[in-house]
Amino acid sequence: MKGENSENTIFFPWFGQDGMKTDKLTLLTRFRIVLVHPKNPRNIGSVCRAMKTMGITNLAIVTSEPFDETDAAVSAVHAEELLSTALRVNTLEKALTDTVYSAGITRRRGKFRKYYSLLPEEFAKKAFTFKNGIIALVFGTEEGGLTDEELACCHTAVHIPSSPLFPSLNLLHAVQVLCYTLFRHAYQKHIHEYTPVMQKDLDVMIQHIIDYLAPLDFYKNHEPERLSRLLNDVFGRSQLSKGESSRILSLFRKINGVFHKKTSGRKKPGNEKY
Repeated sequence: MKGENSENTIFFPWFGQDGMKTDKLTLLTRFRIVLVHPKNPRNIGSVCRAMKTMGITNLAIVTSEPFDETDAAVSAVHAEELLSTALRVNTLEKALTDTVYSAGITRRRGKFRKYYSLLPEEFAKKAFTFKNGIIALVFGTEEGGLTDEELACCHTAVHIPSSPLFPSLNLLHAVQVLCYTLFRHAYQKHIHEYTPVMQKDLDVMIQHIIDYLAPLDFYKNHEPERLSRLLNDVFGRSQLSKGESSRILSLFRKINGVFHKKTSGRKKPGNEKY
């Protein structure tokens, strides 16, 4: 049995290192991906890669037989350390002994399986209510998934909605979907960190655009007022960010500048040379 990989640190570009350390210790490193009797070594390596892209580094492999580590590393691609530090146990019970909450990932329902199954988003919301302890996501074999007995070891079931015409996801895809859902839930604020411009700033921006277009003989009659209302409606619905509003304003400023440059270079009447 190899030790846990708690020393693996992943930094994301929108965090300073100190802030990331705090989030790292309290959020994603608490999740453990458990593979129960995986058959294909390259699937194990691919799972390592899927986990690392989402900031999850705790892997446990339930297996009673050795597998080709070299073959697994081929598909790990820059995530080999997750493979080398993975917890190796021979029973699912051992992989879950130090966890506080566990979910079996399965699409199958039945009389001897769980009474209900959570969506990935519902599981993420529930999982983050646990303030301490390891939370496990358990995945079965590539061919048959989790058995009734294996699912019974878990506290709950989670299913990934899919087309009834072809409902079965392969192991890698199922792990990626769950890891992505957890990552998005953990860092939603930073992934979607954006504030639309306020109306007062939008008013100033629109007035500048109106002013930039005026010297171009762009208007007739009451067109400035009508254009102002149109821009206000369009930009308001668009929920422009500060960066986007600056770029748009810069575009009209350049148009105005090009116009002035061209008109200032024209020869004045009466100065023609013959």
